[in-house]
Amino acid sequence: MLIMIGVTVLGMAICSAGIGKVAQSDDWLSFPGIAGSVLGVAALGLVALRIANIDMALVHTDGDAIKLLLVVVFVKVAIALIFLGRTSQI
Repeated sequence: MLIMIGVTVLGMAICSAGIGKVAQSDDWLSFPGIAGSVLGVAALGLVALRIANIDMALVHTDGDAIKLLLVVVFVKVAIALIFLGRTSQI
């Protein structure tokens, strides 16, 4: 459980660079803005469901949740790097 919370906090810290660029350009309805928001809500929902010990279709253990969470964080970082450019914060 602690690893999952640590990955969540790390993902939120990394995400702040992308959110800053989207907010700076005031382009919330762009692909990176929408995709980042949807993936961020999905990641937080996944963590909340595991903390509440609720099983999901493909996620039955904390290990499964950590793997899925790492995939979501990786996709969010990839979207930020591809669409928003490399930043010194990432």
